[in-house]
Amino acid sequence: MLIRVAPSHLRFGHFEHFYYRREPEKVRQLADFAIRHYWSHLEDDEDKYRLWFNDVVARTASLIAQWQTVGFAHGVMNTDNMSLLGLTLDYGPFGFLDDYEPGFICNHSDHQGRYSFDNQPAVALWNLQRLAQTLSPFVAVDALNEALDSYQQVLLTHYGQRMRQKLGFMTEQKEDNALLNELFSLMARERSDYTRTFRMLSLTEQHSAASPLRDEFIDRAAF
Repeated sequence: MLIRVAPSHLRFGHFEHFYYRREPEKVRQLADFAIRHYWSHLEDDEDKYRLWFNDVVARTASLIAQWQTVGFAHGVMNTDNMSLLGLTLDYGPFGFLDDYEPGFICNHSDHQGRYSFDNQPAVALWNLQRLAQTLSPFVAVDALNEALDSYQQVLLTHYGQRMRQKLGFMTEQKEDNALLNELFSLMARERSDYTRTFRMLSLTEQHSAASPLRDEFIDRAAF
């Protein structure tokens, strides 16, 4: 017997259910339930809904950054599969990158590539926008938009931190993004194994041009 275990299975789609049934008070009740049980430190705050949604956005951005860093493709990012707590739920036709292919589609029924690996950050934001819509009857639209506007920066911050760890960078430098983009371009051109590339990079000696990873590329001069 396989049992799914999580602190909560609350999803964005639960809020949409009541919103589209034109029951905004039940949307509020569901938000109150979530805050009471999982954001209890906000329960008595006059601004609790705004602060709560801000955190949902931040958790989602952090989750997507983790997916993109390890090469995880969810496959079915419907709103009813998006966790309120920023957890990975309902990853049925999921997959991990083998060859580095940014447009990787793990769900064979996703003929348009809506949930492809490189589309995941944008789809997550779209899902957050749908959640924000359900809250609009009792949360100021400006506050919701402000939270949504923070999504990209939070995602990039978490992604940058994790990628620097994978690359062995000790500090943040302005050239980091350029180096990473250059590496990804080379990996895509050579269809390099995503996980193996970073694993072998760890075998490279500091201050040495020699690396066993170089032998993984046909275009060794580019590496």
